[in-house]
Amino acid sequence: MYTDKAFIQKYLLVNIDSSFDDWINEVIGSADAYINNYCNTSFSGTVESRYFDGNGRSELIIDDLVTLTGLNFLRANGTTVDDTLTENDDFFLYPLNSTAKHKVVLAVEGDYGCFPKGSRRVKITGTWGSFATVPKDIQYVSTKLVAGIIEVGKAGEVKLKSEKIGDYAVTYGEIANSDTEVNMILNKYVVSNLGR
Repeated sequence: MYTDKAFIQKYLLVNIDSSFDDWINEVIGSADAYINNYCNTSFSGTVESRYFDGNGRSELIIDDLVTLTGLNFLRANGTTVDDTLTENDDFFLYPLNSTAKHKVVLAVEGDYGCFPKGSRRVKITGTWGSFATVPKDIQYVSTKLVAGIIEVGKAGEVKLKSEKIGDYAVTYGEIANSDTEVNMILNKYVVSNLGR
């Protein structure tokens, strides 16, 4: 989670009763999902193994990776390890000057000239995401989003707005004072998959 109850309480300068803990966590989860979807990335790492199709080339595009614990080539069955590669001997992670890596390039001097071709032939284990720790401004945005939902709940009303185009009509709620500051912060972190 990008924020927590204690930080939200400090932001709002209130104490939130423990009976709301589950609800607060749900709202934080929703705010974090909104941030992830808006930015097309995650700001907290997920430790797991992920599988990629081999492309028969010397470079492989992967999801954002913060730390690597292992890279394996798998046999055609997609589960049996064929070989374990060593970073900086058999391959390099790129971009070099960035915390998050999204490309694996096989070393010219390594044992392999190309990734094995086929489905589920590469297994990479590590911490996936864009950041090792949640940036402070992302924590602030998550807190601000959750606080906005709490304030609307405390006020007991949501402004309703209706629009009608021909036979189509829609009514939706709107949180007062939509904040451009949130968008400005999030826009700095938007990840494009173009060019990867």
